[in-house]
Amino acid sequence: MRATVASWRLSEGSDQIVWTLGGKKKFTTKSVYEHLERNLAGCNYKWIWKAKIPLKIQIFLWQLFQDAVLTRDVMSRRRWAGNPKCS
Repeated sequence: MRATVASWRLSEGSDQIVWTLGGKKKFTTKSVYEHLERNLAGCNYKWIWKAKIPLKIQIFLWQLFQDAVLTRDVMSRRRWAGNPKCS
C-alpha cells in the first residue's frame, strides 16, 4: 500500500473527479450495480428476452436455464427419492 501511494504523482493543477465505472465517465447507480455484480453474474439471458418469441416461451426458457423446471435430471440433483426411470 505504501509503495502504491508513493508512486502517485502530484501536480499543482486543480483536482478532477473522474468516474471510471461505465462508459459515460459519469456516476450512475447502474454503473455501480453492474460493477458489484460483475463477478456474481452467471450467464447473460438478454438473448432470451430479446428473442421474437411469445412471452410464455421466454419465461419457460429462462426457468429451464435456472433449473426451475422439474426435469428428471434436475430432480435427481435435488436428491429426489422417486423412481429414476420415471419420466
